[in-house]
Parts: sequence; structure tokens; C-alpha cells
Amino acid sequence: PCTRPHCTHTLGVREYRTGSIKGYDYDKLYGETAHASGQPNAIFTEFFDTFNKPNARVLDVGCGQGRDAFFIARRGHHVVGVDLSPNGIRDLQTQADQDGLA
Repeated sequence: PCTRPHCTHTLGVREYRTGSIKGYDYDKLYGETAHASGQPNAIFTEFFDTFNKPNARVLDVGCGQGRDAFFIARRGHHVVGVDLSPNGIRDLQTQADQDGLA
């Protein structure tokens, strides 16, 4: 296993803290493309269409630029987004500030 501080091994998959998973550089994608992930995931939209608990606390692990986190927050829930990509988090924070969701 890698002993360098910039990476970990989980089930044989190397995850870099720069946002690169399985060789794909999400940080680079987010740095070059606004709204790179497109619309919220259909699984989340279907779930939250029928979810009746108001003001839920939601953790979005691997939130990227916030595609799903914003959808959930706009439904009135409290969302914490976590991602390895500095560019993704930067974009998420900028959008949250603009939308009054920070």
C-alpha cells in the first residue's frame, strides 16, 4: 500500500485528495467546467419527492459542485457537503453564497 500522505487505499481503489478517483481527475473537470455534473440524480429527486421529514440533516459525501446538495437544501433540509476536490468545494461554496444557502 501507498504510504504517502496524499492518498489512501480502500478496497484496492486509490483515492487521491486532489479529487482523482480511479484515475479520473474530478478536480480538473470541476476546474474547467461549471455545473459539470448536470441535473440532480434521479434517485435523489424521487426519494425526496416522497420524503416527509421536514428539516432533515443530510450528509452528501462526494458532493462535487453540489448538484444533489443544492436540490436537497432547496427542499428545506440542512445539507453538509464533503468532497476531495478543492475546485468542487469552491464552486459549491460560491453557489451557496449566491443562493443564500451558506
